[in-house]
Amino acid sequence: MKPWMSRSVLLALLLAFIPERPQAQVKTIAAGGTELAYLDMGQGPPVVTVHGTISDYRWWQAQMDEFSQRHRVVAYSLRHHYPNVSTGDRSDYLPRTHAADLAGLINALNLAPAHLMGHSYGGFISLLVARDRPELVRSLVLVEPARLATLITDADAEEAKPILKGIGESQKQVLELLDHGNADEALRVFTNMVRGPGTWEGMPSAVRAARRDNVHTLKPTLANPAERFTCDDARKIATPTLLVGGDVSPRIFPLMLNGLQPCLAHVERITIEKASHGVYQDNPADFNREVLGFLKRQ
Repeated sequence: MKPWMSRSVLLALLLAFIPERPQAQVKTIAAGGTELAYLDMGQGPPVVTVHGTISDYRWWQAQMDEFSQRHRVVAYSLRHHYPNVSTGDRSDYLPRTHAADLAGLINALNLAPAHLMGHSYGGFISLLVARDRPELVRSLVLVEPARLATLITDADAEEAKPILKGIGESQKQVLELLDHGNADEALRVFTNMVRGPGTWEGMPSAVRAARRDNVHTLKPTLANPAERFTCDDARKIATPTLLVGGDVSPRIFPLMLNGLQPCLAHVERITIEKASHGVYQDNPADFNREVLGFLKRQ
C-alpha cells in the first residue's frame, strides 16, 4: 500500500469515529460576530487548534485524545467552514477576519494565554494573532504555515521561482473549474498541489466527502484579497514558536519555513518523517510526541 493511501484510510477512520465520541460533542459559541463550532476536551493549559484550507475541526482527531490528557484542547472550525453556517458572498473570508474570530474565541472561552497550533492557512492565522494580540498567545506551533512566499530568502529564490509559477497556474485552473461547476476536479487539482500527486486519487470516499463539505470556501480562499506578512511582522512576535515540517512535503513549504525561521526571536524547528503537508495526520505518533514535548517546555 502506498504511504498516502494508508494515511487516507487512517483519516477516514478518524472522521467516521467522531460522531460516536460522547466526550467530544460539538458546541457553538459567538465570536467575531458569527457562530463557531468547536470541540472542547480535557483540562490544563489551553491548546487551540487552527485548521487549514478546505478543512475543519475534524482534521485534528488524531491529536484530541492524547493532547487532552495534559491540556484543555479546543478544536474549532473557521468562519464558513463545516459545520458552521455559510451565507452571503463570503467577502468576509479574509485572514484578518479569521484572526479576529480566533481572538474572539480565545476571549469568549477564557483561554488566554493559549498555545496556538495552526496548520497551513491556520498557521498564517495564528501568526497574525501572535503579532497583533500577543497577550492571548502562550506559544505557537506552526505546521507548514501558508501564504509566506514573500519571506522566501534570496538563497532560495531561484529554486522557488518555477514552483511558485506552477502553483499560480494550478490555482488559476482551480478557479476556472469552480466557475464551471466542476467541484470535484477543482478539489483534485488543489489537493494534489498541496499534498502531492496522487493524494486525491488515493483518498477513500469518506475523506473526499469531508473535503466536499468545505469546497465552498475554496474560491474565496484563492480569490479574496491576501494579507501581506513580512519579516518585520514576524520580528514583532516574541512568543516561543515551533516550526514543523514534513520530510516529503511539496518543496514550497520548507522554502517558506526557511524564510520565516530567521525572522522569529524564539524559534525551534523540526521535521517529521514519513509526512507530507498533512504532517499531523500523516505521522501523528511522532508529531504528537514532539509537539507535546515542546508545549511541556513552555
